[in-house]
This record gives sequence, structure tokens and C-alpha cells, in this order.
Amino acid sequence: MADPTPASKTFIEYLSQLSPIFLLVVGGLVTHLWSRYRSRTGRLTWRAWHSPVAVAADYPQLGRVTVQFNGMPVNHLHHTRVEFTNDSSRDLKEVEVMLSFGSTGHVISSTGVVEGTLAIVPFDTDYLGLYANATQQQINTLNTYVVHRIPVLNRRQKSTFTMLVARDDTSSPQVTVSSNHLGMRTEFLPATPELFGVPVTLALLVGLPASLACALLVVRFQHHSHRYLTVAFAWLLGTVCMSIGAELVRLGKQFLRILG
Repeated sequence: MADPTPASKTFIEYLSQLSPIFLLVVGGLVTHLWSRYRSRTGRLTWRAWHSPVAVAADYPQLGRVTVQFNGMPVNHLHHTRVEFTNDSSRDLKEVEVMLSFGSTGHVISSTGVVEGTLAIVPFDTDYLGLYANATQQQINTLNTYVVHRIPVLNRRQKSTFTMLVARDDTSSPQVTVSSNHLGMRTEFLPATPELFGVPVTLALLVGLPASLACALLVVRFQHHSHRYLTVAFAWLLGTVCMSIGAELVRLGKQFLRILG
């Protein structure tokens, strides 16, 4: 006796019943979205850390403390470190990077290196040319910022800039990083705790639902119920949920870089 239940149609059979014009429109839309995704604006990210090095002051009991740099008197000296990362899927050339302190500090020295290389990142030649025949007032303005030009900055590569900054009071200097490279945007990332290069907050937001889904799958499909084993497995997932989230974020970024 034949089975009266009709056989379910396959996905290919459903597609074959659709209009060719509809499939053409869907294919064009997918191609357009894929092209937009590949030609999207890349991202250059930066983070900064400041720490005091020396402070000049007058102490009633100890006397006057002065600070000098290469024989030049300065009031308060700070160390600033900036990490500039090519967080895109493109390899870049001749990346101009401006590090500006405005009225919060004067740059005494600045050096930059690219991760994985031994070469020093040079200053921009146009920026150095501004010092020629400049007045003292113009020099004071030029000392509030520096412009470096990175010859090559590959995808996911990082460049670190180390600067000595002087200012008249004891407040911490504030740096702003900008770059006008074609097709790229500059974005500031707060200096937050990280796990495997992923912010802890993001790792936690991804790791918690992923760990919960994994625990539910184990409970759903286990053949024999073991209360203590289930509790131990849930405890283990809870202890490593941030690590799971960090690895999932890293895998997602790797997948997007392969596609892009």
C-alpha cells in the first residue's frame, strides 16, 4: 500500500518554481550588497596612555625641584604612548598620522615604530618644511603637534608612537590622532582591559549567550541525565565564558577579513 503522505519538496524544487525575473533581482541585490561591503570605508583605530615622568615644584621643606631635558628647563614632563592600528582588510602605503596636543602640551620628542619592523617611522617632509624660516611664535604652535608618515602599514599591523610632552601644570596632556588617508576613517578606542586582544566587555557579551547555548544543547541531547556532571559542566562554562567570547570575536574578525 502506497504512503498517502506527499513527499516534501526539496529546496532546489522550491527555487525552480520561482520566477526567473525574481531570481535575477535577488541576485543583483546580493551582488550590489556584496560590492558595497567590499568597498566599505576601512577603519584606523588608536589608543593612548599618559604617565608623568617628572614634576617641577617648590617645596618649603625640600626646596625647589627643577626639570631639564637636554639642558632645556621644562616644568612638568609626561610620557605619552599611542598605538595606531590598521584595523581593516587592506594594506596601506604612505599613511599620514597627525598627533596633536593643542593647548594641553608641547612635544619635546617623538619616535614611532611599526610592529614587526626595525625602521623608525619618519616625520612628514611637509611638516618639517614648516620649521624653515618660522618665527618663534610659529615654532611654539608647531611644537603642539607632530606629523609622521608611515611608508607601509599592512592589515592588522600596529604602529606605536612614543612622545615626551611638557606642560606648565600638573594635569595630564590630551592627544588627538587624525589621518586623512583615502577610504579610511580614524576611530578612537578607549584603553580598556582586554582578553586575547578583545575588550573584556565585548568578550563577556558574546561569551555569556554562547556558553548558555552550549549548556542547553548538552542538556537537550545527552542520553543519560547526570546531575553532578551537568552542574560541573555548567560551572566550567561559567569560568571560561569570557575566553569563549573572545575567541568567537577573533574568529568572526578573521572570517570577515577573509571575505573582505
